[in-house]
Amino acid sequence: MLKSHISRVAGFFHSNPNRWLAAASLAILAALASTLASLGANDAFRPQPKRSQAPATKTSPQANKTYTMYSGLWRTDGGFVSTIRIKNVLVVAPMDVTPVLFMADGTPYLLPSVHLAVSGVATININDALATAPSIIATHISQFGSVALIHSYSSPGHVSASMAVIDASRSLSYTFPFAEPMGDPMEQTLEGLWWKHDPGVSGWIALSNVSDADKQVNVQLAGPGNDSQSARTVDLGAHTTQMLRLEDFASNPSPLAKRTGGIRVQYTGQPGSVLVTGGLENDSEGYSANIPFWMRDMHSSSPGQMTYASAGLMIGKPDPMMMPGFPKDTTFSSYLVLRNTTEKPLDVSLQLNYMVGPMKDMNGSAPVTRNLPAQHLGSYVFEVEPQGVSSSRSKFNNYWGVANGNDTMFSLWNPTNAAQDILATFYYGDGSGKYTLPVHLEAQASTMIDMAMLIMEKKPDADGNIIPSNIQEGSAQFASAKGRNEQITLVIAGGLYNVATATCGSTCINCCGDSNFGISPNPISCPLGGTVPLSSTAVDCYGYEVYPFSWSSSDTTVMTVDSSGNATGVAVGSATITANFTYVPTYTGQICMPYPYCPGTASPAPQAPATVQKPGYLKVVSTSTDTTVCLGLGCEANIIYRVLDTNSQPMNIKGMTVKESMSGTTTCSNGTIVDSGQWTTDSTGTLTAPDVIYFCCLQGANCRLSMDQTFTVNGQSVLVMGADGVTVGTRNTITIDCTNGQASCPTLFIN
Repeated sequence: MLKSHISRVAGFFHSNPNRWLAAASLAILAALASTLASLGANDAFRPQPKRSQAPATKTSPQANKTYTMYSGLWRTDGGFVSTIRIKNVLVVAPMDVTPVLFMADGTPYLLPSVHLAVSGVATININDALATAPSIIATHISQFGSVALIHSYSSPGHVSASMAVIDASRSLSYTFPFAEPMGDPMEQTLEGLWWKHDPGVSGWIALSNVSDADKQVNVQLAGPGNDSQSARTVDLGAHTTQMLRLEDFASNPSPLAKRTGGIRVQYTGQPGSVLVTGGLENDSEGYSANIPFWMRDMHSSSPGQMTYASAGLMIGKPDPMMMPGFPKDTTFSSYLVLRNTTEKPLDVSLQLNYMVGPMKDMNGSAPVTRNLPAQHLGSYVFEVEPQGVSSSRSKFNNYWGVANGNDTMFSLWNPTNAAQDILATFYYGDGSGKYTLPVHLEAQASTMIDMAMLIMEKKPDADGNIIPSNIQEGSAQFASAKGRNEQITLVIAGGLYNVATATCGSTCINCCGDSNFGISPNPISCPLGGTVPLSSTAVDCYGYEVYPFSWSSSDTTVMTVDSSGNATGVAVGSATITANFTYVPTYTGQICMPYPYCPGTASPAPQAPATVQKPGYLKVVSTSTDTTVCLGLGCEANIIYRVLDTNSQPMNIKGMTVKESMSGTTTCSNGTIVDSGQWTTDSTGTLTAPDVIYFCCLQGANCRLSMDQTFTVNGQSVLVMGADGVTVGTRNTITIDCTNGQASCPTLFIN
């Protein structure tokens, strides 16, 4: 199937002394692109030298687990500044994230944790962190390496991040996503696409081993027609990084003499345990572009049709709503570069869909279809990354910013033949609020949202909110106006650019998947005739509970479960309870576009063993005394019990009701007796409070109080068991003696 042979997609915004251009490589390897315009003769404009639907109920607290995600490259050579951009996807809780920088030789450097507000973002300047590194790290500092982000939560998929690597003085910029190693170890193959628009362009790749074991990586260049050269083996120690020139892998005749070609990277291990990044650049003219890489499935599969799309292509003059404005002679062009990574020819149909006229509102005019004109590439590149066209639930962007001359632009395209209503939610980076923007898209229509313009306009949203002028960064969510769980078919591109420095970079558009499928409690214990409420542990990327489509029991003669998850014990015995999820998007790691499609749907059916138990015993767990009662003339006994079933097994059930009945005799003519009478149990079947017993004797009294206690659990009579687990009786006999007004500590006799 074609999907197996698609490498990832990248598009480019581009400029020469006369125009900004856009280029793309829609990989089979493919990438489709639109360009940002040129600055014309206005070189002074360029620095010298050149260059967050109503929330669902939150799940019950679960035990936290630790998750780690990696980015394969940071750089500080030349004038490069590397910045980590982190987003807390959760709308239900804050998040603490700990960054760890790895030097090229694998030396780790632990940075202070970063606190992310609910739906908040944060940035970390790696150059600044290296400048203050302790002496033990200073001797290992390198000009490039990898980075890990560590966080803890009860489920995965709630942190998104990207790495921005920018040399503003030379107008060079790259953006790399973070990824989580996931899946079974096996031979992995990544396919890449390079394209040289002039002889001065050179290329590089970085190989980062983010695992704890040494790796061998094979790298192979391929010219047009997949005319491959001999592979070169690169040895990577644990957590080490190597940066290599494309020329290091070429032999005569070199495919680099051509304008386009491919690169194949292979290793054995878990997917994502070796991260591959690459770039093309000509620093003499300020040209830079990512080399797109995509994981290739080398297994054979049936052919199938696949559709890719890029949003955000621009042709001709820039739209006036883009902030900050471009020089008046700026124009846009688009380019397409394709690579077929298979051994057979592939047919690819191309179509350009765009709107005519300025985007003064969210509607626009009817779409137009035309061919892309061929243009010569210039010196500035802004990637516009294609993605698979498919339906999904909401998508989110991990970062937008408008500080220091930056601006962020989101392009949205409805590729369907029916109108769609989208709700865009822009979260503030400090977690202080959000702004919602309804977007109506007719069939095949597209629109653009410029963040600087949106902030400047100060138009209240439906809740009366405006984005405060001091908010300079944040994140975004795009969902159906009918609710975040409704399906949308939407192509989204995000770009963060700076006209003054002529740097541009894509922003990560992620898909929201569900994770942590399970049942709580697990295992399930239910008293005979009682009911236990069950809940799902599954959550979506925002932290909201995902509800099962239905519940079922393997043996309804033992336990039944209704549509709301209430389990009822029918007879003593065992059963298996299943929560049935139907066609839900499952989390498979951070999915940063370009990706063939958002995570596919699945129908998980987590199970939990269930036991119906009949209460049989109330076992003494502990006893203690307190002699301060009755003004020091009494003695209080505190007895903790735990409920066991008729087989002497613990009943780990919360909320059972334990009641006491008491009768007895006394030779005391008067006095005050205190005895608890009713309790509930915690999740271990243990009383949440002790049975408290004491007697205050009358002054000078000499007498005896004897009482018999019997107990019921959920209305069923139970026996009493001693702490030794051997002594058993139908009742407790409690005895207290008064001697000259002094009460003895209660004695307990099970009989």
